[in-house]
Amino acid sequence: MIRSRSRSKIALKVDNPLAEAVSRFGATLKPKLSRMGAAGAPEDQLRAPLESLLADVASILGFRTSEVVPVGEASLSALKTRPDYAVKVKNALVGFVEVKAPGKGADPRKFKDDHDREQWDKLKSLPNLVYTDGNAFSLWRDGKLHGEVVQLHGDVETTGKALAAPPSLERLFSDFLRWKPVTPTSAPALAEVSAGLCRLLRDEVTEQLALGTPALTGLAEDWRRLLFPEATDEQFADGYAQELGREVVWLHTFGERFTAPKEGRPASAPHLPASERPTVPKGGGIPSEADAMPEAMSYDSTSRCLQVGSGHVDNVTPEVWACEVSGKQVLTHWFSYRGRDRSRPIIGDRRPPSPLGKIQPEGWLAEYTTELLNVLNVLGRLVALEPKQAHILKRICAGATISGDVLKSAIAATAPSTSHRKTAKLRNQKQGELLG
Repeated sequence: MIRSRSRSKIALKVDNPLAEAVSRFGATLKPKLSRMGAAGAPEDQLRAPLESLLADVASILGFRTSEVVPVGEASLSALKTRPDYAVKVKNALVGFVEVKAPGKGADPRKFKDDHDREQWDKLKSLPNLVYTDGNAFSLWRDGKLHGEVVQLHGDVETTGKALAAPPSLERLFSDFLRWKPVTPTSAPALAEVSAGLCRLLRDEVTEQLALGTPALTGLAEDWRRLLFPEATDEQFADGYAQELGREVVWLHTFGERFTAPKEGRPASAPHLPASERPTVPKGGGIPSEADAMPEAMSYDSTSRCLQVGSGHVDNVTPEVWACEVSGKQVLTHWFSYRGRDRSRPIIGDRRPPSPLGKIQPEGWLAEYTTELLNVLNVLGRLVALEPKQAHILKRICAGATISGDVLKSAIAATAPSTSHRKTAKLRNQKQGELLG
């Protein structure tokens, strides 16, 4: 009987990978934190063991080793607004991790230190953020606690390999790593999200100016010399954030919104510089005959050639070819609506596709080629903006700005009157009766 119970206990221990991961976490941390005179702040000692714990838990949750990557800051001592890690899952940013010294806890609402409180006031704009001091973990969504603060059993400074965790730790990391962005469905929701992101951008630019980052200080000097001689760093940061946003919207609308010809945003399809522009070479045109309708699109990174059926486009970069939105490769998705095979899977309530979907051109249209070149130019310019956006998104965290509530009030103040809405509703009802 005793022997049987012993085997059962051993089997239970072996079959609990979370317990083993937390035990390794504790065993690694105890000597690091107990060693007097260790280099760096106490929270710095958590970094490597925390990365290993994250990798272990990700594996438990079914992710491959290379799919979950924490990108850490090299130095944080001079910065007020940057979380310690930006975490990528399958090369997509899903959230952030902020590490505190053991003993501080994982509930930022209870912090007493002015620096920690100021940092939390900015970080709470992030939609997916983990706080930890090694002993406890918490998940925050837009400043609100998601679930509960998970407290480990033991102390990372003294417990060692006996450190243990409740099952809720696995749930916390599952929610964190499987987070998906929520698309705003109303103007107030969009205003609230935009306010937070603009706040992050503005404060990061201001912070980098204070640190003397050459790229931004040089740009700020140009602004002052050519446009606004008396502009402060804060005013420049506001302008920089707005200009980057206008550029992105202009590109996404193919030159139809936020046009400003003097600032390089004409009211026409955006183009890359001539030397970087994708082109259809002589003899590379895509045939328009029905029997030559392209069946596939492929890419050769060596020659930077995009093959479309028997035609091709030159000077397409690997970054443009690999560009994805919401997990879908942009170019192949675009082609799926224009190639020979345009069949679509049955979705929703399982009704078959409409017969109208069978009405389509028999051959490749010239306008398809024009559209393709426009898409390639826009993607090329968006890719060129990604380093700026990634730098900002990774490092910036919130500062004072217009709140979501203020923006909601402003939207409400400019909304159509009640009588106007009633008139519009009545008009729509009458149109529905006519159509019915």
